[in-house]
Amino acid sequence: MNHIEAVKSLQMLYPETYTSASLEITTYSDGQVQAKCTVYVDGLKHHSGPTWEDAFRSLEAAGRTSEQIFELTETGAI
Repeated sequence: MNHIEAVKSLQMLYPETYTSASLEITTYSDGQVQAKCTVYVDGLKHHSGPTWEDAFRSLEAAGRTSEQIFELTETGAI
C-alpha cells in the first residue's frame, strides 16, 4: 500500500469523517532510513507503524479489520 492508497482507504472506510494519513521519513547520520506511517480518524485517535499495513492493523480495535482494508486494496476498489 502506498500513501495515496492509504488516503483512499480512509475515505472509503470512514466517509464523511475527518481523516488524515501522514508519512514521516527520517534519515539518520549513519544512513539508516526509518519510515513512520500514521493514520488518524476523528474519534479513533492516531495509529502508527513502520508500514501502512501496520498502521491500518492498529485500527482493528476501532472496529475495522485489516482483512476489510486489504480486500478493498486487492479488489481495486481503492
